[in-house]
Amino acid sequence: MSLKNRILTLLCITAACISSCANKTSPTGGPKDEDAPVLLTSSPLHEELNFDKTILTLEFDEYIKLNNPKEEIIITPRLLGEYDIDYKKNKVILRLEDTLQTNTTYTFSFRESIQDLNESNSPTNLQIAFSTGDYLDSLSITGRVNNLMDNKPAKDVTLSLYATADTLDLFNSPPIYYTKSNDKGVYTFNNLKNGEYNVFALKDNNKNLKLESKTESYGYVENSVLLDSNIVSLNLSLLRLDVTPLNLQSNRTRGHYFVLKYNKFVSSYIHKNLDSDSPEILSSFSEDHKEIVYYNNTGLVDSLGIILTAYDTINYSTIDTVYVKFIETKRDKANFEIKYSSLTIDKEHPRIDSEITFSKPVYTINFDSLYFQIDSIQRVSIDTNDLNWNERHTSLTITKTLDPLLFQEQQAQTTTADSLINNKKPNISNEQQLGSSLKSDKPQRKNNDTRLYFGKSTFLSIEQDSSSLHKVKSSFTNPKTTGSILIKVETAENSFYVQLIDSNGELVTQEYNKKEFSFDNTAPGKYTIRILVDSNNNKIWDIGDIIKSRLPEPIFFYVSDEGSTEITLRANWVLGPNIIKF
Repeated sequence: MSLKNRILTLLCITAACISSCANKTSPTGGPKDEDAPVLLTSSPLHEELNFDKTILTLEFDEYIKLNNPKEEIIITPRLLGEYDIDYKKNKVILRLEDTLQTNTTYTFSFRESIQDLNESNSPTNLQIAFSTGDYLDSLSITGRVNNLMDNKPAKDVTLSLYATADTLDLFNSPPIYYTKSNDKGVYTFNNLKNGEYNVFALKDNNKNLKLESKTESYGYVENSVLLDSNIVSLNLSLLRLDVTPLNLQSNRTRGHYFVLKYNKFVSSYIHKNLDSDSPEILSSFSEDHKEIVYYNNTGLVDSLGIILTAYDTINYSTIDTVYVKFIETKRDKANFEIKYSSLTIDKEHPRIDSEITFSKPVYTINFDSLYFQIDSIQRVSIDTNDLNWNERHTSLTITKTLDPLLFQEQQAQTTTADSLINNKKPNISNEQQLGSSLKSDKPQRKNNDTRLYFGKSTFLSIEQDSSSLHKVKSSFTNPKTTGSILIKVETAENSFYVQLIDSNGELVTQEYNKKEFSFDNTAPGKYTIRILVDSNNNKIWDIGDIIKSRLPEPIFFYVSDEGSTEITLRANWVLGPNIIKF
């Protein structure tokens, strides 16, 4: 190749290289960054003593960012003042508003507050503990928080410690120490000072570290704990119960009625006339149980003085003297509304179980138009023995056991019985019957139109409202589409409920004080079995009282050999026996 050609070739190669270098291309990338920032140094150092500054710094091995730090960072014991937090490149700086308490061990738990710049990875369990004195507190408490009624882990729950000697508690002040539960409901307090503490759990929706029982769930340890060594497995259960004091907010005439309004749910009430010779007037709850409605069933003209005692769900009461007064009005009376539960019949063990609720107290019943229609031919009457009313006559339960023969289809008769076996000729009546039956071999009646029947004006309210015609159609259980769950209870407890709970947390059915039985005709699905212990034998599961530090009565759950509380029932299955020990 000539020198000229060589020079031309070299120029072309150089130009190509320059063009290639000038074109921008996307980086080829690399493995995803899964490494969290690593703490290189801090001021103070972990477990440093005699720290007396108001600025804390942390330095990491890469650039970082902050993630909701005021929510994620937990400082115990609680700071007296506020603090500012900032970051720059790979450093985090906290500036405290007030000086730290003397001779105190502090723990800063950073949780998910610090993340790397690109992938938002956070250091695992990053904590810095230090002391302003010459001693580092080192005691700890660990445990688990669950939801009381379903036993599921309760995550992101605030655990609080209050010194027993103080008058401060979950209702009126933030705690001395606090931490939060993780996704598995597990919590840990570290670097605690020895002492006696009250322990609480709080689903702190408004982030003020105090309990608002109208909207927040909570849990508590029944007795204070003496912390002189590490405590393991201090478990708490969350429940939801409004414990604000019950009080009467207003009492006034509303149309045809006199209404007392309370600040919360009223579970029961009793009233007494100030004048024993005054007529007895009737009353009932509103649908939400926050109002008590009085009816002028006696034609009362003057005011009537009563003493009314109302109770909430934890049996706290309020007593008020009220003067009931009715006035003339052209307003319409409230509608008389009736709600019926659905009705399902098991043909092998048929029984009516139906609940009816009324918006007003019921005054009379016409039993002639109240019955259970088997088919077009047969019906079963309902009488007073089959009824169970609540105290205010606004809720009615109908319970009646039926004869299984009522649900067997009548097949055509044949001549093989008497005439062939006994060599007897049929008499006239037999011939007539035989001729009738031979017309068709189809069933004479089919139980395909069963219903609970309430004729017009079956129920009459206290205001003379008449109920309309209702036919509550029933359905039949099909053993091939349902299953049974066999239960065997092994316990020394005398009184308890065994409850079947569906996947939505709703009660399906329950049994009281039975040790061997089955939940029959159960729809396929996933269930849990919950046991409520009736420790005081009052046939009520008592919810407890945080104010008196009295825990709810015990709750247990069936746990399989595999450690699961969930059981799966399929159609046409018999599951069990499921052995429950508590």
